[in-house]
Amino acid sequence: MEERSARERYKEIQELAHQYPVQLLCDLARVSRSGYYKWIKRQTSSSPKQLEIKISRKRSENVIQE
Repeated sequence: MEERSARERYKEIQELAHQYPVQLLCDLARVSRSGYYKWIKRQTSSSPKQLEIKISRKRSENVIQE
């Protein structure tokens, strides 16, 4: 049987988190709760490079619109 990656398991937990306790889901998926929350944080935060790209795109959009 093929093992799912932690990322795949985190996504499944995220989908079910509104129905079941996160700790229970993490236990069943055999991942740490702290690892899951760190994954969530990485999904929502932008790195400095990502922010730079977003700013550059916004500037380009503004120049095109003017």
